[in-house]
Amino acid sequence: MTELTSMMNIGKEMAGKLHSVGIGSAEELVHLYALEGAVRNTEFNSIPEDRKKELKAFRDFLKR
Repeated sequence: MTELTSMMNIGKEMAGKLHSVGIGSAEELVHLYALEGAVRNTEFNSIPEDRKKELKAFRDFLKR
């Protein structure tokens, strides 16, 4: 698994925030957004922030 801090624009602080919502690797983050991008037929980085929050909440729900 790729460390979050190895990704462009993700430093230790951002990696900590992502980890706090259950995203511990670059693959988990990209996979979640890539699936949403495929459904929307758009680039994953164009997904609105509110939708990203919903996706993270859904992922957390599934982990329980």
